[in-house]
Amino acid sequence: MTLATARVLRHVLYVTTERWIDFTKPEGVPVHLMHREKQLEALGVRVSWARYQRRLPKVRDGRIKEAVGKAREAWSTLADSRKIATIARPLMHDVDVVHEWYSLYGLAGMKLAKRYRKPFVLEVDALLLEEYKGLQGVSLGRLREGAARACLRANLSAAHRIIVRSRVMADVLTRQWRVPASRISVIPCALDLEKFRRLPPLPPENPPAVVFLGSLQPWHGCENLLEAFARLLKDGVNARLSIIGDGKQKPQLIQQAVQLGLEGHVTFHGSIEHERIPAMLVRATVTVAPYPELAVPFYFSPMKMFEYMGAETAIVASRIGQLAEVLKDGESALLVKPGDVGQLSQAIRRLLGDPALRQRLARRARADAEHFTYPRQAEAVRDAYRQALEVAAP
Repeated sequence: MTLATARVLRHVLYVTTERWIDFTKPEGVPVHLMHREKQLEALGVRVSWARYQRRLPKVRDGRIKEAVGKAREAWSTLADSRKIATIARPLMHDVDVVHEWYSLYGLAGMKLAKRYRKPFVLEVDALLLEEYKGLQGVSLGRLREGAARACLRANLSAAHRIIVRSRVMADVLTRQWRVPASRISVIPCALDLEKFRRLPPLPPENPPAVVFLGSLQPWHGCENLLEAFARLLKDGVNARLSIIGDGKQKPQLIQQAVQLGLEGHVTFHGSIEHERIPAMLVRATVTVAPYPELAVPFYFSPMKMFEYMGAETAIVASRIGQLAEVLKDGESALLVKPGDVGQLSQAIRRLLGDPALRQRLARRARADAEHFTYPRQAEAVRDAYRQALEVAAP
């Protein structure tokens, strides 16, 4: 491979053994990757996929069965790597870069890149070890955690370029895993702004709507949002709360809403097709990202933030991580202390009562959203590939 051919970028192979990404559902990560693929191909970069997802064994009950299930999961992921090598073999003759979407035990992309002497790009969307332990309270066990750490260390060491979502995640990789900052590209999530531009004028909700969008996980802070909203109603504020999304915390949140006397004032919409989200958001009076303080660094790049911005809504968000970098307090949003129900309630109340402030914040947020579109993200990803090609060239 000569220097001249090494710098040509025409074809990227995406590899993943991540089992929890359902590519049949138009939501979250699959939507994100679909848009990126489309925009990369518009830039002249062909994208191919190599992934193999077998069904996990059903584990019904009992700690022994659970342990067996976890062991099979780890073994199956390693087996998937071998299957992926078979799937990818016919493509490798004209692949210019191998791009792996990080999973706990995924080594397929790294091995393919080494075997065929291709530049290797690793994308770390989430710090999975920290999520399991710090956010979900799940113990992987000594052997599984050791294997997962070894896989991540090998991937980080082999990667010519590493893509992360936020500066916080880049700092974690630099401090804890000793990755040189010069090998990391920070590329936040993005939005399809055209979907918002194409919408006809829609009337606002009546009564005013406070809206949360996202999977209902414990680290999203929806329990604080319910309590803050209950305070508003107690003080006579006329509004409705809409919670769009589904997740394991939903039953607990519904129960909390009943206990707070919010029946008739809050709607749990459940999972909504992504195509319907823009029309629901643009009718919102206030949109909310009420993240609490977490047991792990806030390395996320919340898609909801960018979609709130694209919808030109007034935003209340926690002053944490990338939210505090992208959103400017008093300019494009109102930022509050993470987990502070009082500040959250006061900020929502302030926006509900001040149409001029809502309009000013919303317009600035929409203008700032122009910097986080999928075409711009694809350009940044392409630049990361080119950097990997240059590093890998002899």
